[in-house]
Amino acid sequence: MTTAAEPTFPGPGGSRALLVLGMHRSGTSAVAGALGRCGIALGDRLIEGAPDNPGGYFEHADAVLADEGLLAALGRAWDDVRRLPGGWEASPAAGEAADAIASRVLAPFRGESVWAVKDPRMCRLLPLWLRVLGADGVEPLGLLVLRHPDEVAASLARRDAMHARAANLLWIRHTLEAAEHAPPRSIVVTYDRFLADPAACLRHVATALDLPIRFNPGVLDDFVDPSARHHLVDASTALDEIHALALDAHAELASPAWREALPGLLARLESIEASQGEWIDALGAAALGADRRRRHAADAQLGAERRAETLQQALDRATGLASQHVRELAELDAANRQLQAALADAEALVKRYGDQAAELDGRLGQMAEALARAESLVDGGQADLHLAHDRIHEVEAALAQVEALAIQREHDLRDFDARIAAGEDALRRAERLLEAQTAQTAALESAKSQAEAIAAERLEFIERLDAAKAVAERIAHERLQELQVLADTLARVETLAVERLGLIGRLESAKAVAEQLAHERLDEMQALADALARAEAVAAERLVEIDTLRATVSEHGRLAEAQQDEIHGLRREGESRGRALADAHTELARIRGSRLWWAYRRLARLTGGVERD
Repeated sequence: MTTAAEPTFPGPGGSRALLVLGMHRSGTSAVAGALGRCGIALGDRLIEGAPDNPGGYFEHADAVLADEGLLAALGRAWDDVRRLPGGWEASPAAGEAADAIASRVLAPFRGESVWAVKDPRMCRLLPLWLRVLGADGVEPLGLLVLRHPDEVAASLARRDAMHARAANLLWIRHTLEAAEHAPPRSIVVTYDRFLADPAACLRHVATALDLPIRFNPGVLDDFVDPSARHHLVDASTALDEIHALALDAHAELASPAWREALPGLLARLESIEASQGEWIDALGAAALGADRRRRHAADAQLGAERRAETLQQALDRATGLASQHVRELAELDAANRQLQAALADAEALVKRYGDQAAELDGRLGQMAEALARAESLVDGGQADLHLAHDRIHEVEAALAQVEALAIQREHDLRDFDARIAAGEDALRRAERLLEAQTAQTAALESAKSQAEAIAAERLEFIERLDAAKAVAERIAHERLQELQVLADTLARVETLAVERLGLIGRLESAKAVAEQLAHERLDEMQALADALARAEAVAAERLVEIDTLRATVSEHGRLAEAQQDEIHGLRREGESRGRALADAHTELARIRGSRLWWAYRRLARLTGGVERD
């Protein structure tokens, strides 16, 4: 770890931006989240976590949108291993991205003395970010998080099925470009050191960059979890030229002299691009195509989800309206039942008053009959006058009672008539209210029917939408399977390309050995040519000597011819002697083959003589 030895100073606007840089899957999320817990502002629009990063990305959503949009406009993707197009910083797409960064990312942080932003795509787009920050009067600070390239490759293989060779080149591209364009006040921290002691690591960063970090006790205890690290590499051996550069870059950038080592690392990257440019271009084009297909599938799924959500909202509104109509109908039914009960009570009261009036009419008839009988008794005679008089008094008393009762009944009848009239008024009002409620009920029934029809239509539409969604999901699944097949094919192609590249490397090595041998043979041939020239000079000298010797040989030749004649004579004499010797041997053989010779041999053995052949 190191930082540039420069003085501490605020930016022109008094604001400083800490740029958290690093390759994807390098621990930048954990570092950025820890900074946020220690009081560094990260903004409100942060992307939520996902299954591959449940703790959260801590990436500003508008920064990611601006970076992804710019990469797409430049014909690149996050996993594209190619260089960015030449002059990309002056392109219209870069201008639009700069405006988006200034208005949506920087603007909410105005008023913050120190804030941080994290997005791995910034590693490749860092010149644009530095230009926007400078124009806004913000001093940039760099924090490069460094993780072993083999661990990053293993993580990408697990999440994205990315080939290790492509992952290593992508790691090199992000890391070296971030280090090349890092602000003057920058620091490098390794993921290993951060996990070992997060608080000590952030204190080192705060001291080096003069950051107002608050270290509350235990603030990072439940946040940084070393067990969440699924891939760990202690040491590794380089498998090829790209892997060797990644391992060397990791070692060099983690050292205090990382800026001094950077030019050599960049030169090696250029050499790899020059020798393997076709493979890099093909791999980048494949990554861009796969990214576009992923985006298209994601947009299609998002559109289907939005349409389903809209239809669900419409169905919820229709269901709510139908529920409201059902509640109103229930209330109307309850009011109707109350009116019917009041009408029944009024009818019972009228019947009761009618029964009382009939009873009064009967008693008045009885009193009239008694009065008629009394009058007949008066007209019948005076004999019983006193008795009649007594009876009359009784009748008068009874009549007085009847009249009093009649007056009472008349009052009761008037009260009854008033109550009947009030009941009739109440009945008429109830009938009018019932008619209104009946009309309202009919309207509600019609509205309910319409709501049910609309709900049925919505349900049918939702069923069709579900069917379309199922078809879309099936198509998306097929496309995902096709993408998986393409990814597998790409992996096999990459493996084959790696094998071919290895073969080419071996052929190049053999070619180099052959060229070295050819140079050695040329040297040997030159030495042989020199030796031949010397031999030719010696041969010329020898030719002179040979001419001299030739004359001598001619003289000796004549002597040799004389000697040859003498030898021929001796040879003839020897041949003559040889023929005589042969004749002698022939005669001896004839003698030995005779019987006399065999008898001679037996006689010699008997006499103790020596047997001679």
